[in-house]
Parts: sequence; structure tokens; C-alpha cells
Amino acid sequence: MKIQLVLMASGFGRRFGSHKLEVLVHGRPLYTYGMKSLCQAAQAFLPSSGIDCQVTVVTAHDAIASACQASGH
Repeated sequence: MKIQLVLMASGFGRRFGSHKLEVLVHGRPLYTYGMKSLCQAAQAFLPSSGIDCQVTVVTAHDAIASACQASGH
């Protein structure tokens, strides 16, 4: 069985006033918290169930796409 986890990192932060996904929170861009949580969840599936679980990031932001590609997502 395969499961696909999707991180929707595509907002533009219009109400926030800037691109909130790249705002630093405790020294890290905000989007990295969601990405880390999904990656940890994907890794947790395999040992206990044998389920192939992958993470896909959907974004319109070049910086986020580049960072995710560099980390293998």
C-alpha cells in the first residue's frame, strides 16, 4: 500500500502582509515545521506497517521548491 502526504505551501500571505511561509520562527522558515512533521510521519509508517509513505510539497514559491528538492521532497 502507498500513502502520499501533501504539504500545501502555496499561500501568498496577503492578509499577513508578506510571504509568511518564509518568515523565521525560532531561526527556521515557517514552512519547515510542517515539512519536518510530515517527513517524520512518513518515516513512522514504514517500520510498523510496511506502508510506503511519501511526502509531496505543492508550492508556487521558488525558494521553498528549491529547498524541498534539495532535501529530497
